[in-house]
Amino acid sequence: ESGKEGAYKPSRLTPNVYTIVQALTKLMILVPHPSFKMEYQFAHDQFHRAALALVKERKKLHWRIGKLLEKMMEKHQEEGRAEANWLFYTVAEQLNMGFDDQESEEDRVKLASLTFQCGKFMRDESAFYPAAAYSKEGLTLMMKIKDRWEKYRELMTKLVLLRAETVMCCGRTEDVMEVTQEILDNSRSWEDIVPAFFLRIRAFGQVAQFAEAVHMGLAALMHLGEEFPHNGDISALKPELEENIRRGFGKDEEDFENLTLMVDKKHLIIMEVLSSAVFYAIRGTINTQKLVPFFFYRMYEITLEYGYCWDSIPAFAGYGILMAGAMNDYEEGHRFYKLAMMLQKGIGPSYNARSSHMAYGFLHHLKEPLSDTLGPLMSGYIDGMAVDETADAVNCLSVWCSHYLNIGMPLLPLIDQMRDYLKIMTELKRERIWRATAPYVQLASNLAGQNSEARLSDLSGEFMDWSEMCERLEISNNINAVRAMHAAGLEAAYWFGEYVRAGEMLEKLIGMDIGVGQALTFHYRREVFFSGLVSVKLYRNSLTTSRSMYYLYKARDFAAQLRLCFERGSPDCEDYTLILEAEYRSISSMFSSYSKLAEGYLEAVDSAGRIGSLQNIALSNELAGRYISDNVDHVEGIKLLKQARQAYRDWNAVAKAEHLEQMYTELMEDEHEQEGT
Repeated sequence: ESGKEGAYKPSRLTPNVYTIVQALTKLMILVPHPSFKMEYQFAHDQFHRAALALVKERKKLHWRIGKLLEKMMEKHQEEGRAEANWLFYTVAEQLNMGFDDQESEEDRVKLASLTFQCGKFMRDESAFYPAAAYSKEGLTLMMKIKDRWEKYRELMTKLVLLRAETVMCCGRTEDVMEVTQEILDNSRSWEDIVPAFFLRIRAFGQVAQFAEAVHMGLAALMHLGEEFPHNGDISALKPELEENIRRGFGKDEEDFENLTLMVDKKHLIIMEVLSSAVFYAIRGTINTQKLVPFFFYRMYEITLEYGYCWDSIPAFAGYGILMAGAMNDYEEGHRFYKLAMMLQKGIGPSYNARSSHMAYGFLHHLKEPLSDTLGPLMSGYIDGMAVDETADAVNCLSVWCSHYLNIGMPLLPLIDQMRDYLKIMTELKRERIWRATAPYVQLASNLAGQNSEARLSDLSGEFMDWSEMCERLEISNNINAVRAMHAAGLEAAYWFGEYVRAGEMLEKLIGMDIGVGQALTFHYRREVFFSGLVSVKLYRNSLTTSRSMYYLYKARDFAAQLRLCFERGSPDCEDYTLILEAEYRSISSMFSSYSKLAEGYLEAVDSAGRIGSLQNIALSNELAGRYISDNVDHVEGIKLLKQARQAYRDWNAVAKAEHLEQMYTELMEDEHEQEGT
């Protein structure tokens, strides 16, 4: 009580208290406080507990101490002194321990508000367990008030949202549903309801229940007056897209350059909900992925009407994906990639990860070289990690890995980079993204001869185990990882001549749906390319006419897809197109001469050499060498196969080079002659 006059200094203590403090200090029960001069603390917690045990009316003591400290805190706040900040917690602790149900409603509300402030401060310091305890204490205080929602709606909303957020951060996702239901049952305002749905979306996303997260997003949007179809049929959106194209909607660059910053609160929240819904819909089932075009289109419309915000960047990129994927308008799709990047420059690097993932993962390569994407994708990864946008950051790194492989650069640097990537994924618990990347990293490792214990066509080794991965994916809804598994498995089987296994993987891929956005990725072009090559091999090995014709038509369709991409302006599709067309003509052009068909292979070899992809240089030379050796000129064919072997070595695919030598012993004889010389 002597604290009423000021700080705890001996000169301001009553004589009796000062005498007691001196005596206890000599006995080493009290010791000087290490941080605050002329103040004291118990030397051990047990002394503190013993002192409290001597108090008969302990609750009243805590209440008296709390009230005295509260007055001191208020005085410090008026004077702007820093001591007020740390007194917050002590006041709340003492008053909560001393609170009696007989206290007035005013005291109850005041203490609940103080407890909320303590919880908020703890949450801001990432101390989620204490923050969760404070929010629970505050809600317990308010529950005794009968008409609490009518009288104290703002405080109740704050306490419930703080409680839901902190228990979610503590890993208790199931409690989020129960806590937020309090708001949904008692509030009719979208300002209160939508934050509750936001927490539910995050909670489901945290445990990889992406479909449920999307459904929560749809429910939040419904409260905001936005409705979307649940079946996600893209044909329902095409009439509006066709109308926009016909009337030139948004064709004028000035329409976008003159966009102002979005200030409407409701539509800012709608954009944020839509952005979260897109994030989880892409990672969910094929049904949730079908909703993504509708979300992007609505974000694009809102941006044009109300101005731009952070979420307008993926909105523009998403609209570009719609134009290119749904409407086959690559020019417009690529233009919106540029518009998204224009907005990105105005907003800054804090949103670089998501915009880079979408723009450089789906749109840039439609008209420009794939090699130009490596720098921006790595920059997106670095910027995303710097601002804790880890999901978008690792997506950038995953696409970087895919593009590096497709460019045909040496494999060993990629493998070394992915070792570090695996450590990062493990630390961040981003196994879902890693599972969609690991099959191709393991494929690169097998091609490089780093997997001596298993079959080269079996994707088991340093980066993944095929059987274990299959078991995990059976119980998950990670369709991107499932597709990557089958596509990489098909490719590994093709590289090492196991065409029956490749055929099994091909049938699984054919039976899977592909989303509008996924079909635009360059990795899908790679999948189409190798599916076509496998179809040609299976045609040659078919024992029945029906199966041979089936694979003939499949090879034709795959070649036509690549030709269309190339003609629309994708420069990196040239190699794939010419190689696959040469293979397809070798089984379909019955009346062409062998020499004429050989020209198609040689054209593919020239194209690969001009573009410089080591993978395609090696593969085009191998296929040309095989065909010419068997049908035109054996000596010239062997020369091409030697060039293929050297290109495989330059690509670091030493296991593939050795596999080629086993198929053509003349290559080994040539090697022995060189060693002798």
